[in-house]
Amino acid sequence: MIENDLLEMAEDCKSRIEEKNEELEKLKIENHELKKEIMTAYGLVRILDNLLEECIIEREVKNISDVLRTHLSDLFDKIFSYNIEDE
Repeated sequence: MIENDLLEMAEDCKSRIEEKNEELEKLKIENHELKKEIMTAYGLVRILDNLLEECIIEREVKNISDVLRTHLSDLFDKIFSYNIEDE
């Protein structure tokens, strides 16, 4: 009786761990994809920022571009700091 209970508990724990590992892998993939999207957005904002330097545009558009670039840069720094701490 006790052996069967222990066996059931072990199987239950094993299945829960497998489920959690699958969820963790899905989250890792999603996290990686989001990081790629942020890097792409940051790159495009940098290109836009360089193009705007050469053009005469309204100050508000330039300010929005600067704010977005700064925000993405800060976010990108956070991503790198998390990766360094995780390793």
